[in-house]
Amino acid sequence: MSDELAERAGSSAPIVQSERLIARQRDLISQLQMLGKPTTAAERMLVQLESNIRLMRKVHRFIRVGQPQSLPSD
Repeated sequence: MSDELAERAGSSAPIVQSERLIARQRDLISQLQMLGKPTTAAERMLVQLESNIRLMRKVHRFIRVGQPQSLPSD
């Protein structure tokens, strides 16, 4: 892997973007709850986003530090 590719792969930008998406999803769920609307689909999406960011953080740490961590089983 080239140095440039490793640098891109280790970038924290996708993690920051995912954190924003998670915050936005939580806000959406709150708004839906206030309106008395169903939130099941939005909550499922939040669970998936949170799972994805955990994996992204592990990959990021591995690229930066070179220490593998066990991947989530889900």
